[in-house]
Amino acid sequence: MISPDIMHILLENIMKELLLLWEGKYKAAMVTGAADGRLAEDYVISKGDWDTIDREVSQSNKTIPAKMSRRLGSISKRGYWTAESYSYFLVHLGPIVLQNRLNKRYYEHFIRLSALSSKLIDLEMDNETLGELRTGLVTWVEDFEK
Repeated sequence: MISPDIMHILLENIMKELLLLWEGKYKAAMVTGAADGRLAEDYVISKGDWDTIDREVSQSNKTIPAKMSRRLGSISKRGYWTAESYSYFLVHLGPIVLQNRLNKRYYEHFIRLSALSSKLIDLEMDNETLGELRTGLVTWVEDFEK
């Protein structure tokens, strides 16, 4: 079971926002007045790559054991995704489908979040690990703000 704080803060907030950011559809697109509603930044994944990612995520349903996760809907229709969907994408699918599509700097940053989130859902955690996670998450946020 995922902690409610992890579920809301990490999965239903940060992951949703990251995907919007990488699509170039983050709230800032409205502010900048991008003609097509997409930002042209180096963290934005091309429309063609998003189409491929969408197909790969959909096709993964054929090989994901039902005990690991529910079927993931289309990444382009994430309104139907649950915290479990975002978690599975963050830990298992994202590292694969984003590789060589997301700018290397942002991909490595995402991988750090993926690794941290894997540890966050461990059933047992000692104080040392808790301190490492706290430091890791603070560093992750500080690096995001750069």
